[in-house]
Amino acid sequence: MMGWDNKPLDVQALMDPWTKQENYPILKLTTSNDVVTYSQEPFISNLSALAPSQWQYLWPIPVHSITETG
Repeated sequence: MMGWDNKPLDVQALMDPWTKQENYPILKLTTSNDVVTYSQEPFISNLSALAPSQWQYLWPIPVHSITETG
């Protein structure tokens, strides 16, 4: 199976962070001077309450953006 980048998709590597670590992410988008920045963090009020994770509480989230100018 091919991924969004037209390379073979490693489904296990894609899904393990979603199925084997606590919580789910909040995806944040900020803009400044025409620069768009995406970030994510776990959806939890107390980050120190989370147990350590081998994925550092990052989830693979493919994001594609299109601006007015392309």
